[in-house]
Amino acid sequence: MSPTLRPVVRRFRNTQLRVVQINSKRTNGRLDSYWTITPLKNEFGKRYRPHFSSKAEAEAERGRWERERRLVGVEGSQMSTALRMDAIQARHLLAPHKISLTAAAKHYLNHLEKTAKKAPLVSEAVEMYLNFGWGRVGRGELREVSLRNMRSRLGSFCNGIEGQKDVPPMGQHKISDVGLPEIYEFLNSLPYKSQTKAHYRAQIHSLFEFSRQKGWTEGNPVGQLAREKRAPRGAVSVLSVEEAEELLEHAQKSPHSRVLVPRLVLGLFIGLRPSETRRLDWADVDFNLRNVQVFNNNKTKTERFVEMNPTAYAWLKKYRGVGKVENLSEGRSRRAWDKLRKSVGWNLTRTPADKGDWVGDILRHSYGSYMLAVTGDDRYKVCALMGNSIPILNKHYRRPIPRQLAEPYWKILPDESPLPKKLPQKA
Repeated sequence: MSPTLRPVVRRFRNTQLRVVQINSKRTNGRLDSYWTITPLKNEFGKRYRPHFSSKAEAEAERGRWERERRLVGVEGSQMSTALRMDAIQARHLLAPHKISLTAAAKHYLNHLEKTAKKAPLVSEAVEMYLNFGWGRVGRGELREVSLRNMRSRLGSFCNGIEGQKDVPPMGQHKISDVGLPEIYEFLNSLPYKSQTKAHYRAQIHSLFEFSRQKGWTEGNPVGQLAREKRAPRGAVSVLSVEEAEELLEHAQKSPHSRVLVPRLVLGLFIGLRPSETRRLDWADVDFNLRNVQVFNNNKTKTERFVEMNPTAYAWLKKYRGVGKVENLSEGRSRRAWDKLRKSVGWNLTRTPADKGDWVGDILRHSYGSYMLAVTGDDRYKVCALMGNSIPILNKHYRRPIPRQLAEPYWKILPDESPLPKKLPQKA
């Protein structure tokens, strides 16, 4: 008997179906015989031979297929079971409204055409999305650093990446014409690790969600992409005592020492985030009470006072100033900071270097691990100083270090050399 839900069969065009008997001989000498209909193909284009136990069953099935062909044509007779079920379900949905499948399909195509006509270019959509982001920054709903990251990644989505010919620019395509294949190709061609690709995916997802709400796209294709799997997390990266000393030594010799040394000290011995250091004013450093006040414009939106230990006090007292701690423009500060790390041998440009890749927040990682060692693993105290929770401390900032090896870290003190009186005018 032929099964109720038979597989798709595609007959050869303009060829009559025939019922034939197939005889096959097994290795044990037994002769098997069955009836089939030929020529037929399955949904993958390969030859398909249904088995029937008798010629009558095969003739009945052939007759049914021939009648179906006469009624709905060759193309209709080749419809898969899934397509038939989809059509039946659509008909039931449209029946209360007395709308045919053809009318519904035409209406939907008209909707897609109207959507495509009013859809802007990707570059224009990005510009409008960033303007919307600036409004959120003004209302305090989004941090400015988040908007800068958004602008950088979506800029690469529009214009590609300099020196990377395999990364396709999408800026001159209509936002409605960019679908799952194009986004997958872009993300897959990025020369970054999985975590960075995940950040790009998140920004592109937000862009297309904004476009969907504006009516420029029918849906958000990024939601269909599988998320990048993060590489297994290794041990927390911290600087050795020698590496910390080397960084501070080079920073003291730099023409930008009045900016670079406090930046290092606030990370190494106070545990501030880079974003907190950039916003810090010297007025927030109280040398009488020996603490640093971090206001609630940081990552966790909390205000805290961080104790200024003797090591940090000695460094900051020598380099104390007026106004912003990082009193350079953003571009000059970044260039000076990159130049310092490269001079010590850290890899910042994906080229071979002595010390490998510089890990983000490694100064703060070092502070947390060395502070835990000298406080007898007092995690509550260290969490209060760093503005973190214990799970985050354990995951990102705890590198087991013996107390005997940690004590020299807190004995790194400045030398007696005089400071430059003025900052240079150019980086």
